Amino acid sequence: MKGAVTVGIRAVQGAFLFLFGAYCLLAYLPFTYHQIHEGNLLPWLNEFGRLAWVGWFAVGGLAWWSGRAGVSRIAIAAAAVVAGVVVLFWPLSGQLKTPAIGLVWCLFAFGWMAWSGISDWGAELEWPEQSGGSGRLFVASLVSAVVLTGAYAVEGLWRMSGAGQAVATIFSLDAHLLFFMGLFAVLALARSIAGVLRRPAVAEFWMMAGVAAFFGQFVLSRMLFPVVSFEGILAGVVALFCAVSGVVFWSGICARVRAEGHEAEDGVGLFFLPVTFWVRGAVVSWVVLAVVVAGGCA
Repeated sequence: MKGAVTVGIRAVQGAFLFLFGAYCLLAYLPFTYHQIHEGNLLPWLNEFGRLAWVGWFAVGGLAWWSGRAGVSRIAIAAAAVVAGVVVLFWPLSGQLKTPAIGLVWCLFAFGWMAWSGISDWGAELEWPEQSGGSGRLFVASLVSAVVLTGAYAVEGLWRMSGAGQAVATIFSLDAHLLFFMGLFAVLALARSIAGVLRRPAVAEFWMMAGVAAFFGQFVLSRMLFPVVSFEGILAGVVALFCAVSGVVFWSGICARVRAEGHEAEDGVGLFFLPVTFWVRGAVVSWVVLAVVVAGGCA
């Protein structure tokens, strides 16, 4: 039960911080600022910005309630409350007219996220004793490819029929098998390297974190940022900062859930513990993980 509460609290905090950071980053870009913030293209998003002070107070309160005793808990909660006070008395609608302030708020939100993740590592963590085998990685990759293909096939039934649907399904299966088998190869390589080190589970966990950060940076800088005309060196740096912050935040959740008594067999299992801890069976947990990964990619 403790693990579920921890994951739920961090999910609320992470969702708010991500949305707040994205909202402020969009204000930094001239095109999206005129379309969204001034043109009210997404009214709900502007309403979110107007009430963001409530979110910062909530984030600070949750940090105080769920954090570990110590100076870091007080500092983290206080930083969120101060941010809420600033946004309350100096609304974002006025602040974000200066583009640089939007970028600063974005970096602050993701920086707070990383700070929270680091503080969660203050928990007493017992690392798994050894690295695991690659069999479950292969099963998870294979099931992810098949599940994702099935999802696209069902969607395609509404768009086409006959031979066109069959060809599209086969192509989708090939593409997703290639992607997830490539992912399996990377993870298997990381596991092999970790296996020869002194603490394989620790190395495996942080290699997973590195892969996740690299993937996040790639998605942001190569797929999402170009859509809103945010490119160049600065875009790459911001993407890297946001991706690393998100991974550090996630790693803190892993550490807290593990410290609360939930088992992980290896470094990879520890990295995915926040989404698999509630499933007792190892095989079932990896199938659930595969479905989660496939759904996210869809």
